[in-house]
Amino acid sequence: MTERFHRRDFGHMDLQATFEDPKTFTKPLTIALGVNYVPDTEMLEYVCNENEKDSAHLVGKASDDIKGEVKVGPQVLARYAGTYQSSGMPMKMKAIISVADEQLKLSIGGKGAVPLTTLSETEFYFPGGFPMDFIKDDKGAVTHFLLHTPCGDMKFVRAEDAKP
Repeated sequence: MTERFHRRDFGHMDLQATFEDPKTFTKPLTIALGVNYVPDTEMLEYVCNENEKDSAHLVGKASDDIKGEVKVGPQVLARYAGTYQSSGMPMKMKAIISVADEQLKLSIGGKGAVPLTTLSETEFYFPGGFPMDFIKDDKGAVTHFLLHTPCGDMKFVRAEDAKP
């Protein structure tokens, strides 16, 4: 993993993290985030597992989710295809969901599409340990998806031009 920090102005920084793992990804995956910091304080490294007390209680491993893969029809997968925009994050990220070879694929930030493991009709698994849920409105239209990370959920809202 490579991290790059760029100070935009006083109190704001851009963080770019690139993950390279040829066994998991066909291309490097880069995620860009905005970081805010408070003036006149010490910047401390944020590690998601600081004060970690739950790992002793966890059973299984990330690969166990992949073993639970299910088949979902192409007409169901097609409902999720489209363009999504990050929401609630300082730096906007674009995500594209596509369908190829009867499998859902995710591309974030213009990088190559990564295949997702299908866990149910609305739940998927992004390689590296990140579950995803697609959320529908009361009419059954997909409105957004949540990418669950150890540091919190990332919400991606469906772009208006992507709705059927």
